[in-house]
Amino acid sequence: MSKTVTIIGAGLGGLSLAIALGNSPFNIVILEQSDSFHPIGAGIQISPNVMPVFQALGLRDKIIDHGSEVKRAFFRDYKSGEAKLSLPLGALCQNHYTHPYLNMHRADLHDILHAKVNEQHIPIHMGAALRRIETTDKAYKLGTDKGTFHTDIIIGADGIHSRVRQAVFNSPPARFTGQCAWRALVPIDGLKAHIFEQNVNNWMGPGAHIVTYPVKQGSLLNIVAVTENAKWQEESWARPDTPDNLRTAFKDWEPTPQTLLERVETCYLWGLFEHAALPHYHKDRIALMGDAAHAMLPFMAQGAAMAIEDAYALAQCLMAMPDDPAAGLAAYDAQRRPRTQAVQKRSTKNAALYHATRFGARHWRDIKFGLGSRFPNLAMNALHPTYGHDVTQEIYKAPSA
Repeated sequence: MSKTVTIIGAGLGGLSLAIALGNSPFNIVILEQSDSFHPIGAGIQISPNVMPVFQALGLRDKIIDHGSEVKRAFFRDYKSGEAKLSLPLGALCQNHYTHPYLNMHRADLHDILHAKVNEQHIPIHMGAALRRIETTDKAYKLGTDKGTFHTDIIIGADGIHSRVRQAVFNSPPARFTGQCAWRALVPIDGLKAHIFEQNVNNWMGPGAHIVTYPVKQGSLLNIVAVTENAKWQEESWARPDTPDNLRTAFKDWEPTPQTLLERVETCYLWGLFEHAALPHYHKDRIALMGDAAHAMLPFMAQGAAMAIEDAYALAQCLMAMPDDPAAGLAAYDAQRRPRTQAVQKRSTKNAALYHATRFGARHWRDIKFGLGSRFPNLAMNALHPTYGHDVTQEIYKAPSA
């Protein structure tokens, strides 16, 4: 009899895993706590390390069709607007990795993945919030708001507030970093086309930065604005805030970002939290993936990318050892933890880089950025450990004893 894999969470990672397992000998079931999918008004960056997974899943062309290809990335001074680093990111990614660097609206990516899951006739049970996990004879019983489900394998793809992690892995609570972020979308019409079209811009100031990039085929500009604030904020993507608070936080910055913020009509604020690195991502036939396993700060734009990489690796490990799923999950754990925890560390370091307050630190950063502008391949060397990783080329086998 085929074993059942139950995926908790129908976000980007959970749907990607379901697709990757779609032609496997397993029965796939997805449990989603929300009653319906709500479009999330936020952008997402699709770096070249993710594209091989989409290619393997047969989705590369659709992703490119819905994405906005990046030409350049600029890192700018918050007062003068001067580009301290100007990098032809799109051309570099194509030359080094044969894949573009894309920006997308998160809802567009979710829609593409959801449609593929529907094509594969994989059931998604909506409103099935997980309440308890019970171990029965070589199986698990899941108590949810939509009844009881029996399964052989559990995958927690349920995000930063993962109930699977809380129930099984006894992880410590998240630590507030003292940083808060706003997100917003504004129309790109009327803005300086040469600055915003197909470009990522990052204005860096003491204790704060603003990142912008186009989504929706270049019709909207996604804004993420981060400040350091000791006041605790909810770890949520859905807390509305007033645009005046956002504008006030950046009132002393140069005119271009202020012009952007004047256009904001709706924005959301969330606190940035760090989660302690877990010693393992699996326990017997239960595993975590994505933010449930390794939530990271957004300063490398790799949170979703790591979840999608996880999905491919986890599927390959299970399919390589279908008769011993615990061994398959152990293989996934052994291969993914070094990768994801290294990206976590790089993301944390970038916060200090962007938010440097001391003159000496800013000056040294700007010298290095200037060298990166003159020698872009040198700058790519720093990005290569992240962007150059191709999870589809790895060999999936049981870990050594």
